[in-house]
Amino acid sequence: MALDPDELAGVCDLFGGLSRDELARAAEELAFRRGDDFSRDAHDAAVADAIAAFVLLELAPATDDAATGGADASDDDAPLVVPGPRAFPRTPDGGADLPHILDVPRRDVPGDAVESAVRARLAAAVNDLDSDNAERASLLLDVTYDAAALTGGEFGDVRDAIERYV
Repeated sequence: MALDPDELAGVCDLFGGLSRDELARAAEELAFRRGDDFSRDAHDAAVADAIAAFVLLELAPATDDAATGGADASDDDAPLVVPGPRAFPRTPDGGADLPHILDVPRRDVPGDAVESAVRARLAAAVNDLDSDNAERASLLLDVTYDAAALTGGEFGDVRDAIERYV
C-alpha cells in the first residue's frame, strides 16, 4: 500500500512536518491497521515522486527548537518533509489516530523556512530548464503561483526567470 501524494501531505500536515523515517513509520502503521502490505521501496518512491511534483517539500533541519516546538525527537537532525505548494493535504483513512499512536512531536514549521525551501527547489528546477522544456516551464510557473498562496511570498522574480522558457 502506498499513499497518494495528497495523503502523504495530509500525514505530514497532522504533525506539522515529519522526517522521512517518521513518515515511513506512519505509512507502515496505516498499512498495518488496514491489513495491507507495506513496501518501504514503494513508499520511498511515492515520497520522491511527491517531492518532484512539489506536493511535498523537504526542509533542512531546524537549528533551534522553533520547528519542533521545543520537544525532543529521535530525528531532530533529519530534514523535515512538509506539504508543498502543489499539495491538497488529505488525511488518509485511519490517519487521524496517528498523532496518538506515533511518538512524534507536533512541529510548528516557520513560514519563512517553507518559502526558502520552495525558492531553493524552484531555483534548481529553473537551472535544469532548457529551450526544450516549455511544458516543464509552464508547470513551474503554476508552482510559483501556488507557492505565493502557500507562503504569502512574492515569486515574480522566479516567474521572470521561468518565462524565458515558455
